[in-house]
Amino acid sequence: MTQLRKKMLEELQRRNYAYRTAKTYVRIICEFAEHFHQPPDKLGPEQIRQYQAYLFQTKKVSPATVSQYVSALRFLFVKTLRRHFLTEYIPFPKCPSDCRPCSV
Repeated sequence: MTQLRKKMLEELQRRNYAYRTAKTYVRIICEFAEHFHQPPDKLGPEQIRQYQAYLFQTKKVSPATVSQYVSALRFLFVKTLRRHFLTEYIPFPKCPSDCRPCSV
């Protein structure tokens, strides 16, 4: 287990996140890192932007699914890595009016 994964899991536990949520967030961060072939703490705003575009354009995932990815990325960068300035670079997608609420 990497030091970063351990730190993220500790933060999730400290905030009493559900086991399933923690597992999902870790999986999402692993996918994000694997997409760029770099550790997630070495990635920044441009990679986040590219990844969100990739999720919509290539993977064709729904706004609700992208919102889950956004939540995981925000947790990593803001809560675990304490990079609060990155919040503005990780926007939640706008949902169509017939979509269930996206905010997680």
